[in-house]
Amino acid sequence: MQPPINVRVVSSRTEGRIDPEPVRSTNWTMLLAGFALACLGLVCILAPGGTLLGISTLTGVGIMLGSLLSILSCYRANKYLPAGFARSYVMPSIMLVMGLMLVMSPIIGVRIFSVMAGVAVIGFGVFRIASASFFALFSLIPAAGSWLGGLIAIVLGVLMFIWPQYMAIILGVFVLLFGVDTFISGLPLKR
Repeated sequence: MQPPINVRVVSSRTEGRIDPEPVRSTNWTMLLAGFALACLGLVCILAPGGTLLGISTLTGVGIMLGSLLSILSCYRANKYLPAGFARSYVMPSIMLVMGLMLVMSPIIGVRIFSVMAGVAVIGFGVFRIASASFFALFSLIPAAGSWLGGLIAIVLGVLMFIWPQYMAIILGVFVLLFGVDTFISGLPLKR
């Protein structure tokens, strides 16, 4: 009969340390990120109209910059390519017009952003439940809190589809809860 094999689960915080005990210090990065996310969530809740218009405008500016860089890239590439590649300007030009429309009328992007944010929040919730189930399978972490957080995220994502006019408030609640969760994750572990 062979002796049992000792298996030890390590993480990046414990790997390579002489003392295999988990680090029990405060993770200041997580605390600051959690605080910043919670503040951003409060801004979304307290000023939903400005938040939506600001997001839409910034998205439009980003699309415009990206399309201008694509047009510049096409121009530089066409020096070395055959003349038939002139159609490579079409998509960046369309994107430039779309970005300009978002900057000039940000309300257009609010509904589109509502759908995108809803899909992202639902995806986050599904991923959180799946990862909590995986880790619970190996008894690495308690999973109840992660499952609850995943279910809340899925419900908030569905609410974004149902009530897009309240998307900023719903997104604010999600970001606030995620910020509090991140802040709590940065607190030192108990012995």
